[in-house]
Amino acid sequence: MLRKSSVATVAGLGAVSATSASASATSFGLSELKAEGVVLESRDVSVPTDVRSGKRLLRRLAADGLLEEASLDVLPNQQFDENGQIHRTYTDGNKQIAFTTSTTRGRLQVSFGEEAIPSAALFPKDGGAVVLYTAPDGEEYRRFESDLTVSESDSEASADSCSGDNCDGCACEEDWCFVGRYKKKCNTCDDGECIITDSCGC
Repeated sequence: MLRKSSVATVAGLGAVSATSASASATSFGLSELKAEGVVLESRDVSVPTDVRSGKRLLRRLAADGLLEEASLDVLPNQQFDENGQIHRTYTDGNKQIAFTTSTTRGRLQVSFGEEAIPSAALFPKDGGAVVLYTAPDGEEYRRFESDLTVSESDSEASADSCSGDNCDGCACEEDWCFVGRYKKKCNTCDDGECIITDSCGC
């Protein structure tokens, strides 16, 4: 179901490979996300610009104390970062870029997908249900516990996150995409880290 994409250096994004993680990198911006094809254009779907760009989601995450500020600048800007990673995956042929970062409440994933508005998932530090941030109406973000769980989730993003049985399983969750109202969320190991990928059409 999931096919990993290349992790080669992408100069325009400042993403670097594991062997050159010490190289300088610039922050991701909306133009870079658009260039990678993971920000919906207005011709694809009618949603507010700040929803499509992720700004509304980032504001909600900052208001909930999960990000220091509502900016892509606080997320990792390299393939591997001391506090997280950047994942490029394909689910059912659709691109997704997921940023992971450590928070005091667990590991946070912020995702931009080719066929969905931006979303986020919090892997609780002490295990339990994964908390999703989605906008079912295409406008207002809501926080709710999903049917996906993790048995133990580090506050640090590391290879340990994929040990044992804490990174498998799928569930249909309330979400929003331009071909339907529900998405299939799946825990998947990618580059040693447990992340959530999704596909429309539950």
